Amino acid sequence: MRSYDLAYREIKRHRWADYSCDGVSCDQLRIPNYLLRLIISKTEQEAENAYWRLDNNVVTQGCSEEGAIPVIPVIYAALAGDDYSQIAEGWLVELLHQIICYHAINETVEQRCLEEGRKGLWLLCDRLTHLEERLRKSLGEPTVENKFELVRQTFEEEYQRMIGTLDIGNPILPAGYHVP
Repeated sequence: MRSYDLAYREIKRHRWADYSCDGVSCDQLRIPNYLLRLIISKTEQEAENAYWRLDNNVVTQGCSEEGAIPVIPVIYAALAGDDYSQIAEGWLVELLHQIICYHAINETVEQRCLEEGRKGLWLLCDRLTHLEERLRKSLGEPTVENKFELVRQTFEEEYQRMIGTLDIGNPILPAGYHVP
């Protein structure tokens, strides 16, 4: 199914006016609009612009705002689709990382973000499973083995950090991967 359609359906499930970022409703900040812009972005500039509009509102000064809570399932919905661009994927994962791996404005928001983050763990495991295939496709067969290994290790470290933040213990991971 199309990433845009999945994300749009997930966006429609939430009452964005009930969530705020620094005292302003997510509706007024057009958070759903910027999420959709990020998902369909075709250029690095489009993706970066949408990302920063989101990041500057749902994550302020390193803290997730209340408006970050419904953003998490929308990101997962988009990543579950089959047609998002690789440009969008990187920015979506970065936004997810910023929301999940750092503190929130209060304990309630932090707990709700972690709960939403846990719900998409299956998707993170799937991304890890197909990492080597995606790397080989984008980098070609590794002529410089260390470059390939560096990218793989970086992704695995970030994945492990998210797993640790989500506090789920040791999940079942694909062969060859582990969480210390």
